[in-house]
Amino acid sequence: LKSINLRRLCAGHQARNQHPNSRPTTIHQEKPNLLGNFMRIIHWLLGSLILLIDWLTTPRGIQRADTVQAAINEQTKAFTLYQYKACPFCVKVRRSMKRQSLPIETRDAKRCLDAKKELLAGGGQLKVPCLKVVDAQGCEQWMYESKEIISFLKQSFPQVA
Repeated sequence: LKSINLRRLCAGHQARNQHPNSRPTTIHQEKPNLLGNFMRIIHWLLGSLILLIDWLTTPRGIQRADTVQAAINEQTKAFTLYQYKACPFCVKVRRSMKRQSLPIETRDAKRCLDAKKELLAGGGQLKVPCLKVVDAQGCEQWMYESKEIISFLKQSFPQVA
């Protein structure tokens, strides 16, 4: 346990109120949570490893005719992916988007407070990945499962070159 010398913290007050021969008063503080710190380091290392592997093995997108790709680009403007950068399920969805050459806007719900608020307000859960799809009438659909999102994207944008 660490001890803090109160005499150093409030030397003026204690000097006036204590007998010169008395011992300084100490308070005890708890040790830092070593397990919590260890887990934070492991979490950071795994996240960094996931991002490195994703960067090293980034899939190539499919090539489409310019007019077809332009139409797809226009359609994907109604999509937003809420994600965490190092979440393995989010990486899986982003890799699928890259493989299909889908320029879907991504919002980091961990680092961006506005994105976090939008995700909670619209989808009702702070869970990622989450794909928000706005249809032609302005109705929003929120999908939370990576397999469901990837399946939806494959059905919506068949890989026809």
